[in-house]
Order: sequence, then C-alpha cells, then structure tokens
Amino acid sequence: MLLASSPAMAKPNYGTCNNSGCHTSAKSAVNVVGNNGTANPAGGIGNLKSYNVQQGSSVTLQTALSGFSGKYSVALYGVQDVTGFTADAAWTNYTTRYTTAVLSTVTTQSFQLGVATDLAPGYYPLEFMAAGTSGGKWQGSEQFYVHVTEIPEPTSLITLMGMSSLAVFRRRRKGRPT
Repeated sequence: MLLASSPAMAKPNYGTCNNSGCHTSAKSAVNVVGNNGTANPAGGIGNLKSYNVQQGSSVTLQTALSGFSGKYSVALYGVQDVTGFTADAAWTNYTTRYTTAVLSTVTTQSFQLGVATDLAPGYYPLEFMAAGTSGGKWQGSEQFYVHVTEIPEPTSLITLMGMSSLAVFRRRRKGRPT
C-alpha cells in the first residue's frame, strides 16, 4: 500500500545572531557541492540546490569555500528545526546551528545528516554559512534543500523489477525471426 503525503516544509531558524552584525562584509565564498540537482517545490523558498535522501538513510552535505584566506568557521542552520534529522557528531551544537572548529585552511566541509524512517517526505531548506577574518570580518552563505523521499515498499519494488524483466523479454522476442 502506497500512501500519498503532502510536501513537508521547514524554515531555518537563525536565532538572534546570523554573523551579519559583526561580519559586515559579504563574500560569495560559500558554495554547496555534491548535491543531486536543483528543486523549486510549491510553497518553498525558491529554486535551490538539492540533496536527495530516503527515509531511514543519511546524506553527506558539503560546502566548498573559496576566495579568502585567514581564520574562519562554517555553520549549518536549520537542522535543529526538524525532528527526525540526526546531526553529525563531529560538529558542535550551538542551539540554533552546528559549527566546525575555527579553521585556517580553505577546504570542503562535510556534514553527515541522518534521516529518521518516520520523517515526512518533502523538501527541507537548510543553510551553510561561513564567517571569517581576512581583509576585515566577512560572512557568506548559501541555502539548499534536503529532499526526503519515501522508502519504496517491497511489493512496489518487486512489481517494478518484474515489469522491467518483461520489457527486456518482449524486446528480445521481437528481434527473433518467426
């Protein structure tokens, strides 16, 4: 039995600090990478990069940073707003965000996000933000979606496999002389 559900939406909660208060210079240093494409779901916040993940699985979220030097830190906003997400234990939980340690080498940062089996399918917006100190205090960010999909039911999977086998059989049969 396949149940239909409406898309789930979550809006990131940035708390009282989003780094723009003291890190006033904006940079486009943050770039979401390793995603599965883009999405613009109804009721969403626009066309954004998207990661796909099934209920009960996990996905690696990544951001590549460029165009600066000096010390910086990366934060991920929105994870705490969704009951059913499990955060990467290597990142520090600061109530409204998860952050890396202070870094001085520009690298790609990865965040392992776990998804509960009972989390409603839908699009969940999150945001990577980085802030640092090179040539003055700067900050940059990029929003993206995590698209949670249902686990296929075994009967649906068996039916799909059976239909594809039948199509291959029919195609081979057509190619034979009669």
